[in-house]
Amino acid sequence: IFFIFQDIFNNMLAVTQQQSGNIAGNVRTKAAQYFLFKFNSNPLWIITGNGYPDYSSSYGRSVTRLIDVFGYYLSDVGIIGDLFKFGILFVLGEVLIFIKLARAKVTEEYSFIKYQGYSELLTLVTGSGLQASTIGLFCMLLYLADINAEYKSNTDNEENKLE
Repeated sequence: IFFIFQDIFNNMLAVTQQQSGNIAGNVRTKAAQYFLFKFNSNPLWIITGNGYPDYSSSYGRSVTRLIDVFGYYLSDVGIIGDLFKFGILFVLGEVLIFIKLARAKVTEEYSFIKYQGYSELLTLVTGSGLQASTIGLFCMLLYLADINAEYKSNTDNEENKLE
């Protein structure tokens, strides 16, 4: 597989080496600093968030201008983008959902639920956060984890009664 995609892997490695040498100049670092400290001077935004940018409002146009001029995308800064849009309570809920998935007590055949939780926890900083499509996915995963835990609990109780 490496030889088939050798050019892609080599280019990815070259970009990573180039960007890792200058972390302060990295556009993601600059965007995170801007969204956290410079965009809104009112400290209450941390609790409530700034809201989802509607591109027909002045707020949405200012976020669009940041994208066009500086390349500051909210989806590039991971959980900071969710904090910026929805506030700390949303972010805490998001993290708790991922932890619940990662710590779910499921049978071997449903271990993919735990791995999805781990992968989300590992990509909090670089991922794009919860999107409309992923919220549905996590609801289904939490449902499967709860059903599997209930099934596991019932089978354990039946085994204890037989002994």
